[in-house]
This record gives sequence, structure tokens and C-alpha cells, in this order.
Amino acid sequence: MKVPSISLATVIWPIVLGLGAVAIIGFATFEPDMFSRMARTLNPWIMLGALAMVGSRILMGGFRLSYVSQGRLPLRGGIKGQLAWDFASNITPSLVGGAPIAAYYISKQSSGTAHKGVRIGEVTAFMMFILLLDQTWFTLSVPVLLVAAMFIEVIPSSAGAIGSYVALLYFILFMVWTVLFAYATLFRPELLGRFVDQICRIRFLRKYRERARQEMEDYTERAGALRSQPVSFFVRGLLLTGLTWISRYFLVVFIVWSVFPSVDKFLLFMRSVAMTISALIVPTPGGAGGIEALYALYYSSLMPSAYLAPTLVVWRILGYYIFLGIGVFMSTHQIQKSIRRKRKMAVADAMADRNSESEMARDSRIGSVMNVLEPASRHALIDAFDFRSVHPNLLFGTASDRYAGWIGQIYSDKWISQVKKRGRKLGGVKFEERTVPIATSEEYFEHFSVLEVDFTFYRSLRGPVGAPSNIYFVLQQYADAAPENARFILKAPQQVTARILPRGSTGTPSYEENDDFLNVDIFQEGFLAPAREILGDRLSGVIFEQEYQRKANSPDPIQNVEELDRFFSSITDATPIHLELRSPHLLVPSYFKWLKASGLGFVFSHWTWLPPLREQWKLIGEEFSSSSKQFICRLLTPLRMPYTKAYGHAHPFDKPVAELSETEQAKNMVIDTAALFIQSLKHDYAAMIISNNRAWGNAPSLAQKVAKRILKELDKEEMDQPARA
Repeated sequence: MKVPSISLATVIWPIVLGLGAVAIIGFATFEPDMFSRMARTLNPWIMLGALAMVGSRILMGGFRLSYVSQGRLPLRGGIKGQLAWDFASNITPSLVGGAPIAAYYISKQSSGTAHKGVRIGEVTAFMMFILLLDQTWFTLSVPVLLVAAMFIEVIPSSAGAIGSYVALLYFILFMVWTVLFAYATLFRPELLGRFVDQICRIRFLRKYRERARQEMEDYTERAGALRSQPVSFFVRGLLLTGLTWISRYFLVVFIVWSVFPSVDKFLLFMRSVAMTISALIVPTPGGAGGIEALYALYYSSLMPSAYLAPTLVVWRILGYYIFLGIGVFMSTHQIQKSIRRKRKMAVADAMADRNSESEMARDSRIGSVMNVLEPASRHALIDAFDFRSVHPNLLFGTASDRYAGWIGQIYSDKWISQVKKRGRKLGGVKFEERTVPIATSEEYFEHFSVLEVDFTFYRSLRGPVGAPSNIYFVLQQYADAAPENARFILKAPQQVTARILPRGSTGTPSYEENDDFLNVDIFQEGFLAPAREILGDRLSGVIFEQEYQRKANSPDPIQNVEELDRFFSSITDATPIHLELRSPHLLVPSYFKWLKASGLGFVFSHWTWLPPLREQWKLIGEEFSSSSKQFICRLLTPLRMPYTKAYGHAHPFDKPVAELSETEQAKNMVIDTAALFIQSLKHDYAAMIISNNRAWGNAPSLAQKVAKRILKELDKEEMDQPARA
């Protein structure tokens, strides 16, 4: 994972703002003997209490992160995460907060530890939960402030009558907002989604509508995860949140108390609470400049004016600058670790390359697999759904993997208790989808060699400003769970591959032009680069799937080729890319000629509206096109059968279904797939065969059928070789 980029300016700018404000306050309140007076009254034991509050803030924050992760993040990791969060909050505006950068750091730090569960997976949801706890704590604090304001001067008189009323109104509005935020988050997340969608209908905001919709889908998914937690989880989390913030409130109390013993400590504490909530709307990084002004407003009447600037400096050092310094150190340390790791990987790759040529040449011909395993052994493995040894030039995989219907077939029974259920409505019919955790990937790769990841099709790995999306973390969790020899194929995001995008999740969807179609920057920076960061050499290829288009609504085939050529000519990444155009009228000779000239792969796809595989082989001129010397064959759905119907037949994906697997075209699909593999051997190509539940009822059973057919064809080829010789 790439460490977030933090420029020197983002650190220096808040320091300059803060010191400038301190200088102004110091100039206005300076008295020649103020330092000697403070030295005489300083109580070092009470000042130690201030230091204890700094430690308590860090420790309680670390406990909270560890608790929210349900122990999957150890206390030490939680403390590091809290320090990263404090640093990030100090260089970002108060309203934005440092959660995204903190999530990034926590994910990186926890990878490679024994606590795999929190390496990436739900870290973003954890952050969302903690933000909700903070909001809840502030909501509970506001009524306390309002009641206290009836008896003590929580809002200083120096704010004036208007200022006091504005502050009280702000507190009330803030409380209302946080209540609505909590309600929308936990119970009605779709309300915010509808509101954002309406805002993005404004003409100059339309280009952000798709990205906003994806963000809101992510938001809704996380909210569902929060709702599943018991009440006790929230209560304990709120207690830890209270201890974290109380430590912050008491910091200024101990600092002022240490030099001015007669200060009204209770009033100082209540004003600290009020000032903290007021500071949440300061727009500068870490509130720099604005917080210093609020300090002068809230505390100047509680101590001699000469003490104001010195106590402010100490308060900012202990509560702000110290975390900037720690954050810079942690960032530098992380960068150095990343550099060392990359150097080690480079050395390892160089050593591996010395023998790679001979290894690739070995067992590359048709009969060479016979030197690896005896036929009976290969058949036995296939019967056990282990497809890793069918042939050295063949990788079997599936389109997606987390199907509970595969328990007892691919996954062991231990995952039964961890199956999650969710409802889905498709074609007017309700289905119950049952999924297993991502951690099952380790068992998946004990049967298959490659996995096609399709969730990258629905959104980019990084957003428009480079921030990782939730699927970035999901992909990282896959990478963490999978063995080193695992291979992945990713589907490129439809945000780039599709001319039009569907709108609306219910009823008949409408379609809109895609403003980001063939956007090179999004493809490279939002998808390919982060995919490489996460998977490295385990990324075996990318599928560029272009949606089905009616002939009347699509461009001329020549124009389509020209557009694709301009796009792919700008791609600098060397990752093998394989194209799947789902519109048969675009599969013309000029397209295949361009594919071969560009070295791009053609995906042989058994899909609803495409011609049979044997016809696709003829269309491409009975040869392969990828310069990577590999090809992909995807067995997705029966021909002329829509997605909804195939899904309905296949669900719940636990066994072959006669309506899908016992048809003439299903038989031809298996025969054609095996024939393609035999042709790949003759052309010195490697094959990746991807099975889908919807093509057969159960993807592992389809792979089993294809693998046995391939062994049969290999046996025939082996028998024919002496005759040809």
C-alpha cells in the first residue's frame, strides 16, 4: 500500500497560522515580569498532571480503536493509529478531520501482523463508527452546557450579548445536526443518499453524480454494518470516547491551574468543553489561528492577562505541536520501511528472474503435463475440486468467490457459523444471498490458481483526489488473505469502460452518458496504479469489459476502434489488458487487426448476446492477440439467456442445474473451451479459464467438467503425437 502523500506545506501552514495568532495575543497581553511571576507560582506536580492528560488522551484513544476493532487491532496498533489520527487532524480542516489518513496508516501498520482481521477490511467502517461516537458525545455534551449556562458564565461576557446568543444557537443547531446524523447513519442512510442525488442533479454538479452515488452506496453499506452491533458495543465505545475527550478538556485545566492556583477549575473545565465544540467549525488545518483566538475569548477572563500567551503556548505544544512532530516522525519512518521493503522485493525478483526462463520453458508443450502427475492423480484432484495441476499452462478460476453454496465443496464447514445473509430483489423475485468472509480466500486458492475480482467494476480503487475508496481496502484484505502464489484478474471500472451508465437501483433503470468514458487518468491513477500497489506481481491481468450496445445507439465500428486506440495508446502500465466487447456488431476485422497490432488480449466470453466460442475463434482469425502470451476465457451465462433468468436458475449456486448444465449449448461450451486450450498450446499461449455460477448453477462443478474434458483432449493429443511424428 502506498503511504499517503503529505507535503511539507501541509505541516508548515498550520504552524505559521498558530504561531502568528500566538504572537498577536502575546504582543497584546505582554508584561515584562510575567515569566518571573509564573516561575514563582508554577507547581510542577500539577504540570505533571497536564502531561498525564496527554498520555491519557493517547492511551484512551488507542483503547478505543482496539475495542472498536473487537481486538483484531492490538493496543499498540491502536495507540499508533490514534497518534496518526491526531497528526492527520492537525493538518486537515476541523470539519474534514483526519480519519481517512488515519485509516490509511492503521491499515498499513496492521498488515503483516498476526491480527489479520483488521489489516484492511473494515477499517473504514471502524472509523465511521468512531466518528459517530464522537458526534454522540458532543450531542450529550450540549445539553450539559446549556443547563450549566443557566448558573455559570459558560459563554464569556466578553463575547457580548449577541455573541452569547449566537454561541447558544450554534450549540443547539449542532445538537440537532448530530442527532439527525446519528439517525440517518443508523436507521435511514438512504435519506442522505436521496438528498445528495438531488443536489447532484444541478447542472454544474452532474459530472459528480456517479461518484456521489457510489459514495452513498458505500455509506449505506457501512451503516448496515453498524446497525448489526449490540447496544452494549455502543455503550462501551461511548465510555471510551468520553474518557478520550475528558482527557483533552482537563489538559488546559491542569496547565492554568499549575501557574494560577486560584482559577475557577470547574468553570475552566466547562469552557474547555464549550470551546472544543466551537472549534469544530474552524476551517483552517487543525483549527490553527482560530483555536488560538477562541482560547483568548474563553479563558482570558479566568486568569491574569499576562498568563494568557504563555499558557496558550504550553497548551498548544502539549495538545498540538507534539502530535505534529510525532506524525512527521511516523510518516518518515513509514516511508523508510516502504523503501527497504521495495529494495528487498527488487532483490528477490532479480534472483527469481535468473531461473524464470528455464522454468517457463519447462513443461510448456502438450504432453509435458504427463511428467508432472499421472493421469489417475490428476483425475483424483479434479474430483476433489483441485484444479491447480491440470496443466502448467492452465489457470482455473471463478468470477467472484464468496458463495456460501460452495461450503463442503471449496470451503470447509468451519465457515458455516460466519455466513452472512442479505436480501436481493431481481426481476421482481426476492432472493437470499449468503456469503462467506474474505478470509476464505486462503482455502479458495487451495483449489483454484486465479480469482477474477469483479467489485472493481463498480467503482475505482481511488477517488478523484486520490483518497482510497472502500473497495481499495477490500482488495487489500483479499491480498492479505491470499497466498503469495495466488493470481488475480481485475475488471476495470465501468466508470471508464462504459459509454452509458445505469441510474437508479429500483424499477426500470434509466441510462445517462458517461462523462468519464475512456478517461486515462482515472484508469491509470484511480485503478491500475493502486491495483499494482496492493497486488504487485500477483495481478495477472485486467479485463476491459464494454457494455452491450444496440447497433442504433453505438458508434460505427471503425470509430469505436479509433477511440479505443487513442485510449490504450496513452496507457503506460505494462499490466496485460484483455478486451471484452459485448456488442457483436463491433467485432469486425478491423477491430481484431487492431487488437493484434496493439498486443491487447481478446476475451473469449460465453455470454448472453455474444456468438458461441467457436465462432469467436473464427472471427479473430484462429489465433490469439495478446503480447503477454496468455488469453482469458470467461464462461458467464448461457447464450440468449438474460442475466436475471440465469441467476434465478443458478441460485443458491450449490450444485449444477439441469436448465443450465444439461443443454446442447452447455455441452458445446465445454467442448469449445477445451478446444481453445488445445489451440493455446499449439500457439505457445497460457490460458486462464474463468467459471461463473450463472453458466452452470455451480462454478466449481463447471470447472470440473471443463478440466475433465481438457484431460480427455490432452490424452487424445498425446496418442496422436506418434502418428504425426
